[in-house]
Amino acid sequence: MLTRSYKSFRAFLSPARAIATMKWHIWKMPALWVSFRNIEVHVTPGTAVPNRASSLFASFLVSMIRERKARSLLEIGAGSGAIGLACKDETQLGGVTLLDISPCAVESMQKTLLRYPDSAVDVILSDGLNEVKKAYDLIVSNPPHGDAPAHTIYHRRGNDPGWSLHRRLFGEAHRHLTAEGRLVLFENGSPGYSTPEMFASILEGSPLEIERVVYLTPTEYIWYVMVLRVRDSI
Repeated sequence: MLTRSYKSFRAFLSPARAIATMKWHIWKMPALWVSFRNIEVHVTPGTAVPNRASSLFASFLVSMIRERKARSLLEIGAGSGAIGLACKDETQLGGVTLLDISPCAVESMQKTLLRYPDSAVDVILSDGLNEVKKAYDLIVSNPPHGDAPAHTIYHRRGNDPGWSLHRRLFGEAHRHLTAEGRLVLFENGSPGYSTPEMFASILEGSPLEIERVVYLTPTEYIWYVMVLRVRDSI
């Protein structure tokens, strides 16, 4: 039941940390502080522990933010907030909003901000973009990577049955992007997960289109970033 997900974690963690991470998700270990790049983040049980894959995505975003001179970022499904906070720490971003549907995740991010007070960082409890009132230069997310039915708490965090969350995001994100804004998603292209071609098919008729795809790891566990823009016809 956990074979595929466990191997994906194992590819990016030391054996000891991989075991600790699995215990964390399955046996509800106490909340803890985790080092991520230049910061420490508070992580609650059931929230993904930031790992090497998270850092790959953060590195891509940092480069993109600097290249585009982006000033604002919204992270959807932020969890611990590690990626958004790392981007704020390492770039010229003027404002960051961290959003999650989980009250535990929101509480965890608020605890991290007590350690790193920053008036330019907002935390929002929201189901999707319902509570978002602004437009952003970048909307980013590390969403669930599979579309299989979710049978356990662990799999609910890692699966998006029927790609329903993706479809909702594809239909709503354009309303919250600035004129040159981009939606940036971190996806798993390993066998049995997703492909850019599959998402291109889902995007037919939506307000967004794929601008470019960047593969970050040419290994068995193939992580890629998908950058989307608003169609000219919208």
